[in-house]
Amino acid sequence: MAAQYPSQLSPSRRDFIKSVGCLTIAFVLGSGADVLAGESVVADELPESLAKNPRINAWLEVLADGRVRVLTGKTEIGQGIRTAVAQIAAEELNMPMERVEVVLAETGRTPDERYTSGSASIESSGMSIRYAAAAARQQLLGLAARQLRVKASQLRLTDGMIRTTDGKRQILFTQLLKGQQLQGEVKLPVQLKAKSEYQHVGKPVRRDDIERMVRAETVYVQDLRFPGMVHARVLRPTSYGGQLAKLDTAEIQRQIPGMLKTVVDGSFVGFIAEKEYQAKRAQDYGIQHAQWSNGPALPTKQTLSELLTALPAITKRAVNKGDMSSFNTATIGSAPTAASLSARYFKPYLMHASVGPSCAVALFDQEENLHIWTHSQGVYPLRNTLAVLLKMPPSVFM
Repeated sequence: MAAQYPSQLSPSRRDFIKSVGCLTIAFVLGSGADVLAGESVVADELPESLAKNPRINAWLEVLADGRVRVLTGKTEIGQGIRTAVAQIAAEELNMPMERVEVVLAETGRTPDERYTSGSASIESSGMSIRYAAAAARQQLLGLAARQLRVKASQLRLTDGMIRTTDGKRQILFTQLLKGQQLQGEVKLPVQLKAKSEYQHVGKPVRRDDIERMVRAETVYVQDLRFPGMVHARVLRPTSYGGQLAKLDTAEIQRQIPGMLKTVVDGSFVGFIAEKEYQAKRAQDYGIQHAQWSNGPALPTKQTLSELLTALPAITKRAVNKGDMSSFNTATIGSAPTAASLSARYFKPYLMHASVGPSCAVALFDQEENLHIWTHSQGVYPLRNTLAVLLKMPPSVFM
């Protein structure tokens, strides 16, 4: 189940589909006197996400061409996580950013990091990738030291290659690993790169995804099309708690060519059609002709602020400390006068939602795996919920 945009799918997912589309960021990693002083840091505690998924190859893979693929359980929702984690991995591995590929939030492939929320992408996933990349660097240097028969201190790692400090010998990551991936878990102590040596982190970096969006090159979930694909729309009640009283499904079938089925389950109504516009036409018909009962009508004589303040509420005083007696009067010239300040603030309902319509695409493959593309901020929790809803084991969801 992939939360990233389809244009950013992994190669294996692209192959599957074929067989059946300038901002700057800067941040500083780490904290404490050692980092501020520019000295290397020996980590004494693993980040939470890494502690739950400690395998090095859960976070990064060395590709056949010497590039590195970074895996993060966080998804891109405008915060620039793809660019940021590429910076972090490139920094610890001494690689150019263009040689770092990032895969976002794909079940069964990336670490389970629950939700992307609370501005915690860098703190949890970014730091986990930093530690994993640093551990990978240590392991690669150790492998190279044994193969080249020198001390690790006589080696330096750069651009997917390890060289001796005298420059006479070198070996590629791929030559070291021989088609295998880095094994083992990230264990303390982990030697993190010194801030004074940073080449990428803390520097302004152009986000390539912004340019693709401006040029309309990015393919979103709403743009996906598959052979035999059908489209659906849901009919909403006219009020909260409303119940469906009447809907002429036969008339919808007669008026709209391409309609495949109208699903009515209690007060749930869904329209399935061959094409997206046909499903939209069915939804429009339902909005105009469906009859609903029960459910309170929305208030029309009160403004939203008046309605909210009139609703039953429990009033609590959050803080009550200090002495305000000395601030009860204000002096204007020489005449004291009572001072009273009051203010009223109102904030309307704000929706935390995607720019495009809420959408998901599901596809069964020949092995009866269910592939789902969705803009969810938590693909692993969503997979568990869908497994319960559809009475299917989570392992079939991809």
